[in-house]
Amino acid sequence: NNTKNKVGIVFLLEEKKNIETSNLYIHITQNPIYASEAFQISTLGYFGDHKISMLHKRRIEIKQNKAFQLEKRGNLIVKDKTKPITYDNLEFEYCPNGWLNIIEEPIREKNGKAYVNLYIAGVDTYNTDESFYSDSKGAMYVKKRFLPEDPLMNTYVAELVERPDANEGGLELFYEHTMLVAAWYNSKVNIEYVDKRIFDYYTSNGFEHLLYQRPRLAFANKIARSVLNNPYGTDKTLKPHGLSLLSDRLSDEYIGNMFFMRQIDALSKFKYSKKYNCDITIATMECEIASSEDEMLEVRIQDEMGTRIKRRKWKRINGRIIEIYV
Repeated sequence: NNTKNKVGIVFLLEEKKNIETSNLYIHITQNPIYASEAFQISTLGYFGDHKISMLHKRRIEIKQNKAFQLEKRGNLIVKDKTKPITYDNLEFEYCPNGWLNIIEEPIREKNGKAYVNLYIAGVDTYNTDESFYSDSKGAMYVKKRFLPEDPLMNTYVAELVERPDANEGGLELFYEHTMLVAAWYNSKVNIEYVDKRIFDYYTSNGFEHLLYQRPRLAFANKIARSVLNNPYGTDKTLKPHGLSLLSDRLSDEYIGNMFFMRQIDALSKFKYSKKYNCDITIATMECEIASSEDEMLEVRIQDEMGTRIKRRKWKRINGRIIEIYV
């Protein structure tokens, strides 16, 4: 009943001409004008029929089996506020309305020492404290890698999805919560580089060491032009490649190791569209990018790292970007 139907179709067809060829298939199938375009895709979601079917199956399994219902909600608190915030100065208090959702608390070595490289985190942030036109939230997921003789492996163990009101602390409260979670799990945090403030927050509070350095994926000829002005976080132009990596990871075994209902639901409904809020999916993607980068790293106990850790840096030498360790 829209009298401007024909004009609108002409406008949309012209809009297509400005879309890069590599992104045209996704645009057409996720935003079809004609029914024939909608039928070009075999699924209602981005990740394909089989993966979405397995996600739905996993959700049903968890709902019907209490053994899979492992989510525990609570708040992470600093035990002694006169001491530095470290993994052993944080404690999880169970609360049905808490801001943190976990499957298990961080595993410690028998003497209470934290493991290094056992956990990795991904974060998707947002831009403003208050939003009247979007339901976008900040999201964080922590993934546990492999530890010999530990039955729970290659699975997500912590979930944070929130958007605190300005009078509660706003963006900075979200930043603080991600920082506390990362410190508790002794994990690096990979963040999409779209808002510099979260990186500044970590740095100004002395937690720069928790920021995940710019993934090497950014230098693997994945983008036509890369300007190296951020030492941490994933370049936002890598999102299509990051989503492709996440899609490759979504095997039956991977999905069978998922326990967070909100994460499962978000992945099953994800669409690649600017109009679709995908904070949970993007936080999961950031985690998988870092996990892929570090899959050959050995899990060690904190003290085994020594007093000085060699860290990967990027430096411009004679006009070339060189990877060095310092």
